[in-house]
Amino acid sequence: MSRIIVAVSERKMAEEDLKNSLVELHRLTQHVQKVREEERVAIARELHDDLGQSLTAVKIDLGIIRQNISDKKTMQR
Repeated sequence: MSRIIVAVSERKMAEEDLKNSLVELHRLTQHVQKVREEERVAIARELHDDLGQSLTAVKIDLGIIRQNISDKKTMQR
């Protein structure tokens, strides 16, 4: 009889450990997803800023070129 009680007790402890492990796994999965999303946002923001700066520089350069061109056909291009 005591073996049955010990076996049931061990099984209950194993179930509780498994439940705790699943909860921890769920927390870790949520954390990884949050970190990934934050990284995506940071990368997107950096790309947006870099692209914006590059396009602004190109626009300024084209404006300077346009001011220095006398040929109308070339200016239209």
